[in-house]
Amino acid sequence: MACPASGACPERSRRVQRPAGFTLVEVAFGLVILSVLVVAIYEALNQGNAAFWRQSERAQMEAMAASTLNRVAEALRQASADTFTPLAPVDVDDLTYRIPTDYVAGAMVWSGLRGVSFDNDPQDPANGLDDDGDTLIDEGRIILTDADTGEVESLPGIVEGGSLSITLADGKLTISFTMQKVIDGTTEEVDLSTTVTLRNSGGEP
Repeated sequence: MACPASGACPERSRRVQRPAGFTLVEVAFGLVILSVLVVAIYEALNQGNAAFWRQSERAQMEAMAASTLNRVAEALRQASADTFTPLAPVDVDDLTYRIPTDYVAGAMVWSGLRGVSFDNDPQDPANGLDDDGDTLIDEGRIILTDADTGEVESLPGIVEGGSLSITLADGKLTISFTMQKVIDGTTEEVDLSTTVTLRNSGGEP
């Protein structure tokens, strides 16, 4: 470029080039953003896993409760109402009975006493308090007894104290209870009930 007649040539503007790469501030800011994203993803996955675990535990409890209810129902289905103690149970949690085992010379042969009852956890007696510190009050299990074999069967699952109820009406037994389980610090409950028609309600085989 030619200079003007005055002899003074204007200086050319110089373009300042930035060095390639990121500054420390930009790197630090990027790391902060990345950390926030990683924490958010971790929390989302963790919450999802916790929810899945709780749902799995709940499903297991529901299956256990159904199994226990079916076991009690099958045990009582063969019973004769004439052998019940108390004779006409209404909302009881302790019932003894007999079932027919044979029919000889025109006479019924009966089993020894059998029973269905609620058995309190020895660490948490029935006093309205949470004696064992597990957040459940007066909990226990349902047990089946058989005098002929001496067997005492403790059915699976923790049952709420006072919730086992057996009632006889019109030759049918209604059985209900509430199963409990502490899942992730929260007490979950399953209420179940069924009605059983007695096969030997009149004392006949």
